[in-house]
Amino acid sequence: MKKAKFAFLASCLVLSLQAIFPQGIQSNIVNLPLTGNWKQAAEIEKDSSAPGTQVFYDLTTGSVLQIRYDYQLREVTDISQQFSNAGKGASTPDGARILMSAMFPLPSKYSQAIASSIHEGHTAKLWEVRDPGNAQWFYVANLFGGYRMHGGGTSSEIQEEFLPMKINKAEHRSVAGADVLLFEAETDRPSIDAAMKRFKMPGALKDQRLRYGWIQFSPGGITSSESIISLAFATPVNSGIDVSGVLDQLAANYKKTENKN
Repeated sequence: MKKAKFAFLASCLVLSLQAIFPQGIQSNIVNLPLTGNWKQAAEIEKDSSAPGTQVFYDLTTGSVLQIRYDYQLREVTDISQQFSNAGKGASTPDGARILMSAMFPLPSKYSQAIASSIHEGHTAKLWEVRDPGNAQWFYVANLFGGYRMHGGGTSSEIQEEFLPMKINKAEHRSVAGADVLLFEAETDRPSIDAAMKRFKMPGALKDQRLRYGWIQFSPGGITSSESIISLAFATPVNSGIDVSGVLDQLAANYKKTENKN
């Protein structure tokens, strides 16, 4: 009887440590009732270059969502104007460049691993280095084309290359008194199979294109001194997650949090 009781308590402890949220995402910034089996991803949070970033992973779809406080709305006007034909224009590597500079940077361990060979202009892919990586590495791998040497002789230059994406949305909106930047893009091609296997992503991701979203949410408007919420997600296109739906939940549940306070 004692052994059975101990086994039960141990299983409960394991479940609590996994912090799985079937009712959606529960963070100390705002709760989001997204469908899925979400868990807090401490292993990805350790990789984050931005302090205070909370990261969540959906065990079912392999989606990743990260959320943090930010100090300013970044490039709102520039981004919305640059992609004024979002949803209609040709694919461009600029979408991946923006996503990587804002919320999906190269993992520091990857940068360290390739540091000695970067001057050659040809480096290992994210799934080719020894570090086991994680789901965030997988989504970065589908944005980053690698380093390439351009020019020759004394005028040679090593540049980052980004993979082309279709831009779905790039909008500056006002929502219930808040200023919001919405940015959403999708990969041109299905996810990279080698990366999917290396980072142990769910099999349902095979042959799926990927959707990335970034939201900057300023509750009091651009001129407000209130903290800005930066939220980004990466997900297979068949997950049903998109930037408009996430914004609706963010705006509604931020209000609920404010009302409680």
